[in-house]
Amino acid sequence: MGRRRFLRLAGAQLAGVAATQFSSRLAVTAGNSPIKKVLRYAESFSPQGQRNILFLRNEPIHAGFCFNPGAPPGWRSDKVPWKRSSPGPYTQRLSKPRAVPRQMTTEVYSMRNLRTLLICLPVSLVLVSGGAVYAQRDTGTIVGTVTDQSGAVVPGVTVTIRNVETNAVFSTVSDATGNYAAPLLKPGPYEVVAELPGFKKQSKSGIEVKVQERFKVDFTLEVGNVSETVEVVGAAPKTQTETSSLGHVVDSKTTTELPLNGRNFAQLAAIAPGVIPAGGDDRTGTAGSLSLVVGGNFSANGVRSNGQNNYLLDGIDNNVNVIDFLNGSAFVVGPSVDAIQEFKIQTNAFTAEFGRGAGGVVNATIKSGTNAFHGSAFEYLRNSAVDARKFFDKEKNPFKMNQFGGTFGGPIVKDKTFFFGDYQGFRSRELRTRFGTVPSTQMKNGDFSELSKIPAFIATDPNIYDPGANGEIKSGRQAFAGNIIPASRFDPLGQKLINLMPDPNEGGGAYKGNNYRSVSNHADNVDQWDLRVDHRFGNNDTIFARYGQSEQDIKLPPLFPGFADGGGFFSGSQFNNGRSAVLNWNHIFNPRVINEARIGFTRLHTGRFSKDQDTNVAQQVGFPGVNFEPGLGGLPLINISDVSTIGAPEWLPSDEFSNVWTLIDNLSVIRGRHTLKMGVEYRHIDFPFLQPPYPRGGLDINRDFTKNDESGKGGFGVADMLLGFISSARMSNVKYIGSQRRSYNSYFQDDWKMTSKLTLNLGVRYELVSPIAEKYGAQSSFNMSTVTLDIPEGRGDPLPSNFPSQIAVNRKASKWLIPWDKNNFAPRVGLAYAFNPKTVVRSAYGIFYGGEEPQGGNPNRGYNPPFSVVARINKPDTFTPVPQFQHLSQGFPLDILSRPAATELREADPNTRISYVQQWNLAVQREIAFNTTVEVAYIGSRATHLIVLWNRN
Repeated sequence: MGRRRFLRLAGAQLAGVAATQFSSRLAVTAGNSPIKKVLRYAESFSPQGQRNILFLRNEPIHAGFCFNPGAPPGWRSDKVPWKRSSPGPYTQRLSKPRAVPRQMTTEVYSMRNLRTLLICLPVSLVLVSGGAVYAQRDTGTIVGTVTDQSGAVVPGVTVTIRNVETNAVFSTVSDATGNYAAPLLKPGPYEVVAELPGFKKQSKSGIEVKVQERFKVDFTLEVGNVSETVEVVGAAPKTQTETSSLGHVVDSKTTTELPLNGRNFAQLAAIAPGVIPAGGDDRTGTAGSLSLVVGGNFSANGVRSNGQNNYLLDGIDNNVNVIDFLNGSAFVVGPSVDAIQEFKIQTNAFTAEFGRGAGGVVNATIKSGTNAFHGSAFEYLRNSAVDARKFFDKEKNPFKMNQFGGTFGGPIVKDKTFFFGDYQGFRSRELRTRFGTVPSTQMKNGDFSELSKIPAFIATDPNIYDPGANGEIKSGRQAFAGNIIPASRFDPLGQKLINLMPDPNEGGGAYKGNNYRSVSNHADNVDQWDLRVDHRFGNNDTIFARYGQSEQDIKLPPLFPGFADGGGFFSGSQFNNGRSAVLNWNHIFNPRVINEARIGFTRLHTGRFSKDQDTNVAQQVGFPGVNFEPGLGGLPLINISDVSTIGAPEWLPSDEFSNVWTLIDNLSVIRGRHTLKMGVEYRHIDFPFLQPPYPRGGLDINRDFTKNDESGKGGFGVADMLLGFISSARMSNVKYIGSQRRSYNSYFQDDWKMTSKLTLNLGVRYELVSPIAEKYGAQSSFNMSTVTLDIPEGRGDPLPSNFPSQIAVNRKASKWLIPWDKNNFAPRVGLAYAFNPKTVVRSAYGIFYGGEEPQGGNPNRGYNPPFSVVARINKPDTFTPVPQFQHLSQGFPLDILSRPAATELREADPNTRISYVQQWNLAVQREIAFNTTVEVAYIGSRATHLIVLWNRN
């Protein structure tokens, strides 16, 4: 208030002049040398069009002349001589022989003790310290320049940006260069109005702000009465003159009107140039696959897909961090396409505010309510009526898929508080055909004579050889008479297990490949909903809160009925439950300084269990030594040569979590031609999981004991099983692994409007991502360089009694086991040059650090002893039975885990570094007729330090 009153008093000293409204800076020169002072001055216009300057500080200066650096082209400058140590104030007059506005307004700037001034040119130096600057992850920006009809920039113009749907208003003022900027605008339709006394008010409507886009809306003001309004209706320019990143915005019209199989919004990422989708099922996508249809997975310009794309929802992390993408998706919550306002996929050279992945950035935002109530309802039905029969199906299998739901939103308090909600249900029923290979009825009874009629076996050796009752015959084996094994030689458990397999239902009951056909019903149910509330506390503070969740239940029948199972990893029951919440607060200190605070939480709980998870199958069939507790039920997995696998899948049960807390605090500072952004982000990531490799144990039964010991040919896996011989066995204990990591990120970005045609995008990002640790330190790593087992300090868990003595044990390791990678600086530089409003050349280069890649934790250090034990039992040689497990009926040795014959060890390479990708592009964009833009781009990338899994054996 003091400054404003001071200006009014100063203006009053100018007789016949309206009260002064404009103040700025002036460089003063003496001869050929710059003076080391910058003086504040005030300006006004007389009714006769005379421009007056009043200096507001009395400074001792050298004799010389002062020139107004901000005089528009065509103005005449009347030079006034300076006198040393004169008391002031001093006036410089500028005049032009035409009507001019009587008043102008702008901000007050003051700088002192500037060391260097350019002669007769304005100099702007912006100093920014500390703090974080906004990241417009789910918003857009309107920028522009205000000029008069002669092309001279016009400062002090009030620019008002109004959201047409909510009446939310943002006001700013053009600076000394005529530029203005309005950041953090929610996507939607806007009207932009520019007004200044002495000029006609100008209004532009039809401006559609898109997420992460910078829209240029320029004004050319006409001299006239401010009560007159010039209205311009039309979209903003299609060319991107303010940014050098490559990407594509998908609006709500596109998401709702384009046909999408399954209505997964992420499928539309494929319409962005350079995006290659993963494959999927032709109907709904194979459950568990990371296809673009189901899981939104893709490769952007050749960069790795899994773990390298960054999914954001309303500006917060929406990425899956479970160890193996068990839920079959790269994101946690996939909102209904009717609920999405729009989303943008960036594929190359995105700005420094984005990180975590080196692939693409998919940034979606949920709709909000408006001043009008609006809603929708939908029901989509797809069935097999017009589907073609699949190649291997005898007849067309029934299929029915329903998607239904709706949206509704509107005002709670008009112009202040709004709500929006949506619900979507998904129901799918499909009969699917699968094939397996089973032994014939004769084979189950020990008769393998039909092998001599099968060409593939005739070409090698169709005979079944006798290894002796205990496998004692290692040389000179003789074939069983007639290729029939006497029933007296059957192992009781082996015979039971073989009889669990169904008889052939294809090929007349004989043995051949794929002689069993299974048709089963696959069911998939999903319920998901979102609720968002927006509120304005006046014009300077806005908040929004959103919560969304998704519940999915899948039933995947196995290949075989009963205890035989044989479904593999993708059978049984599965659930995927997602949660996403965000709270955001924007505060406007003034039109050029805006703060944003955001907190978000994303949770995924996904699980998969075998069909007989709560049934003690091993006890019922008489299989000794098999673990059982609720959730671990089922038969051990048994791989049998020449026929399909039976038993419950390995790596089940699988119970996984992904909990991500995101904290962001940002600030935006606009200074002249610079839009400065800095930001900090903290991500707290927990992904505990239970996924034991072999919780029920597993067996391999090959032809080792019924083949010819000299030629190595002949034999049959089912024959080995009937005799009770195994080739190898394995088992693991059952343990939750509390994996976690932390991510600390910061960035600086300067979008510098150097000229009216050239914009530079300059930035640098720093990412500090911790190695994977176990919450309680329950992990270890076998260091190949030092031949030691590294265990975090403080853990005294005992090792197996027969742990190899050649391996030293280091119990002083850090909880991370490997060093942090602390030099992850990622510079970004780009430019956009507009030859004219319809032709733009853009180019950029940057370094982008890869995603945290939780799957890169496999081999996971939590699976190492002493915390997890994975034990294997193998034959000592080709023809000798496993000493601890000579016959199936013996079952697993009781000490298989306490005294494992062979122990698996996993290493976290101490030299592991976060992977990064260098990206660059050169693009030419041209707007042609009918609001159509054509862009031709060259894109390149080079990846370094990619994570790979390496078996050192």
